[in-house]
Amino acid sequence: MSDVVRPGQVYRSNRPVPLGPARVRITAYEAREPAAQAIDPDTGAGCVVLVEDLHATSPTGEYRHDGYTLLQSAADSAPSRRMRAHQCLECA
Repeated sequence: MSDVVRPGQVYRSNRPVPLGPARVRITAYEAREPAAQAIDPDTGAGCVVLVEDLHATSPTGEYRHDGYTLLQSAADSAPSRRMRAHQCLECA
């Protein structure tokens, strides 16, 4: 899956009891490298994830028991320009 790994993507662990973070957000990846830099979105702790463990979907539609499955693509994680962080009379 190394051709579609991009910074900003969020993956969830497929293991019932994860050996690493339950979710990871990719922060840096160089094409054809064996690993990507990531952070745990819950704690902010940095980690390294093997690209071979990152999966877009299950190829057979069955539940995977290893690696990470894509939850949110990089395009979905970018904030929309129309979204506002807060609602106040000055910004409305």
